Amino acid sequence: MYKELKIPGRTLYISFNLRVILQFTKEYGGSEGSANIDIQDVISKCGLEGQMKLFWMALKEGHRKAKKDFDMEFDPDFFDFIDDNPDVIEEIAKSFTESMPQVNGEQKKRQRAVKKI
Repeated sequence: MYKELKIPGRTLYISFNLRVILQFTKEYGGSEGSANIDIQDVISKCGLEGQMKLFWMALKEGHRKAKKDFDMEFDPDFFDFIDDNPDVIEEIAKSFTESMPQVNGEQKKRQRAVKKI
């Protein structure tokens, strides 16, 4: 599943699926193969670059799932894109929050954590 993110002159596709989460945690210190990965913990420890990498991975995966070309490299293309479209970060963060399962109201805590970016 993926979400369309429309910005002036362009449509982006984003997917925070299991594939993205596993790739991200593998790259940024999650326990590979562990069934108890706390993605919020990994995100909080990886810093701004890691958070941006997660967002870029989700864009790349969304385009793959939508069968659309994705020609944006992480550095410098993604950063240039964000510089030109700063509001997109909030939309990507919102998509991330919405993609996380809600368990006993825990999603509200996650929303606050993601918005700190």
